Amino acid sequence: MKTFALLMSILITGIAANAHALPINVALGGTVTISNTAASGTNPSSIVDGNATYTSSDYSHVSQIYGLDSSGSGWWQIELDSIQRVDQIAVYCIGDHPYNTLNYTINTYTISYKAEASDTWTQIVDFNGPQESASVYTNTHDLDTSVYGQYFRFEVEHSYWRDPVLIELELNQLDGTDPIDDDDPEPESTVPEPTTIVFSLLWSAGLVMKKIKGNR
Repeated sequence: MKTFALLMSILITGIAANAHALPINVALGGTVTISNTAASGTNPSSIVDGNATYTSSDYSHVSQIYGLDSSGSGWWQIELDSIQRVDQIAVYCIGDHPYNTLNYTINTYTISYKAEASDTWTQIVDFNGPQESASVYTNTHDLDTSVYGQYFRFEVEHSYWRDPVLIELELNQLDGTDPIDDDDPEPESTVPEPTTIVFSLLWSAGLVMKKIKGNR
């Protein structure tokens, strides 16, 4: 019984090692630049502070681009400390809702990335609303293929109000951090599958051989 309990304990540990962790937002603390002037009382870096809350009386966690043309087009750009893998992008915006004085809905936008500053932008998200009616809405974009980049740009193509507002932009890794090696940009996991762990333990404990002999 002690041997069985030990094996079950190691099995659970092995399964946990292979399970996906919570998303890790690699955008946190990144350097943010914007296409135009920041509106009074807002800060561009708010989109990478990890706080997606908003109230009509507190704009400390939002970023607003001021002075755009009537189309409301403009962009936010995040520069990470290094090239990172991104599997998912979550966008938090202020929507069209009686809670708001103005309609800040961003109904059309694109997201692009590049690995080096000199590279050409590659588009990975092309969104065209409409949005839900809510004080804060979230669009989560699961990428078909993971991308590896250091620069990410959120570009508004149309906003109902010409000075668009962005609350948070998450660049998520869905199974934990993934340091990049220039010689191996997409490293494979070296963690054994749970079935491999269990069979190896049973073999080393002699239980597999006992079962085989018992069936003769």
